[in-house]
Amino acid sequence: MMKRIIPLLFPLESVSIVPRNRSNDLEVNGLPKGFVPQNCEVLHFGEELHGNSRRTHYLLKVDTHLVFLSVCFPEYGDSQFALIRGMAQVNSEAGDELIRFARNSIALVATAPALKIA
Repeated sequence: MMKRIIPLLFPLESVSIVPRNRSNDLEVNGLPKGFVPQNCEVLHFGEELHGNSRRTHYLLKVDTHLVFLSVCFPEYGDSQFALIRGMAQVNSEAGDELIRFARNSIALVATAPALKIA
């Protein structure tokens, strides 16, 4: 599943994918400034600001799968990175759990000033 979905979301040759040390998240490095996930339907999103840094959290539908990820825009540097926080099949128990997790996570950052939620 992951090998098919990641190239759809990030159709760039210059990205690298690495597992995070203390979580099940995957990190996608080398995204250009202003990058947004491609080839997907945005079901829910929220944006949080910290100084000049920004994170945009997305719950996406890609074919028959759901993906929860955060695109991170660091204060310094020219490249962004993404954290893939979860993936599941649509219309499954795992998919329902991922939807709840994503919406709760986005709602938690909603208390931060300058956050946008859709």
